[in-house]
Amino acid sequence: MDFGALFLILGLALLVGLYIAQPLLRPMRRAGQSSYETELSALLARRDTIVSTLEDLEMDFELGKLSEAAYLAQKKALLKKGAEILERLDALTATMSTKSATDRLQEAVRQRRRASRIHIDDDLEALLEQRRRQRQQQAVGFCPHCGAPVLQSDRFCPKCGTELQESSTS
Repeated sequence: MDFGALFLILGLALLVGLYIAQPLLRPMRRAGQSSYETELSALLARRDTIVSTLEDLEMDFELGKLSEAAYLAQKKALLKKGAEILERLDALTATMSTKSATDRLQEAVRQRRRASRIHIDDDLEALLEQRRRQRQQQAVGFCPHCGAPVLQSDRFCPKCGTELQESSTS
């Protein structure tokens, strides 16, 4: 191996090493110097995590996976953490709220639950509507093999699977 190739490999290794070490070479922010948006985003993410955890805890209790004592203890701890986060959010945004932090956290849980139910209800409604449309189609003939009624949109018999000819479906 000649010296030119060796220098090229060393140069590439140095560039790759600098690229990988780039996050470590940047000056770190101190906790007091974090920007408003960064802190707000972190608090909102923690609030959402607490709300999700409360939903999961409630679901586990309803399914019987947790005893009532464990459920109440964990719920109390989560509500306390959530209230602290909401108080910090209030202090950060400097808005006065008429509701207590616990009430707002429980309201956030209710809103999230409603949103997920609405999504599920919309999916179910769409499936039901599709089913109604399929049932509204009238039978236009019968299968030549087994005699089962077939719809105009059927290409195969729903009972025996025989391929239907164009004349039997029109």
